[in-house]
Amino acid sequence: MATPSPSRSFLGTLTLVFVAIAGISAADMFLAGMERKESRIEAARLFRQGQAAIARGDNKEALDRIKDAIAIERGNRDYLRTLAQAQLTAGKTAAAEATLTDLLQSDSTDGLANLIMARVLAKEGRFAEAISYYHRAVYGQWGQDAAANQLRARFELIDLLAAHNSKEELLAELLPIQDQPPGDVKLRTRLGQLS
Repeated sequence: MATPSPSRSFLGTLTLVFVAIAGISAADMFLAGMERKESRIEAARLFRQGQAAIARGDNKEALDRIKDAIAIERGNRDYLRTLAQAQLTAGKTAAAEATLTDLLQSDSTDGLANLIMARVLAKEGRFAEAISYYHRAVYGQWGQDAAANQLRARFELIDLLAAHNSKEELLAELLPIQDQPPGDVKLRTRLGQLS
C-alpha cells in the first residue's frame, strides 16, 4: 500500500481545517442571529412594560424600563421618542431635550420628535423656539397617518399662539386649514371657535 504524498496529506488537512472553520463560522452566525432576535424580544418586552407604567402614571418605572430597552436596542427611534415623552411627562425637560437633540441630529425631519421637542420648549417658556419646532413637526415626516398628525401638530401650535395672543401668526396658521374638506364637522367647529 502506497503512502500518501506529503503534499496530498497537507491538502487533505488544509481542506479539513477550512471545512471546520466554515462550520464554526456558520454556527457562530446562527447563534449571533438568535442572540440578536432574543435581545430584540427582551427590549420589546421592557418597552411594553414602560408603556404600561406610563399608562399607570408611574414615571420612574416607565423611565427605568424604557432606558433598559434602549440599553439593549440603542438605535430604536420609537424607544427614544417614547423616552423623551416620558421624560417630559416626568418634568425632566432638560433630559427630554437632550434625548430629542440626539434624535433630531440623525433625522431633523422626524415629525414626532419635532413635536415632542416643541412641547418641551413650550413647557420651558421658550416660545419662539417652540414655534419653530411645531413648524418642523407640521412639515415633517410621520411614519403613519401623516395628514392627521400634521393637523394635530398645527392645532397645538394654534393653541400656543392663541394662548399668547399672537394674532398675526395665528392667522397664518389658520389659513392653510381653511382648505380642509368641509365635511369634517369637528374641524369646522374648532375653526369657528378660533375665528
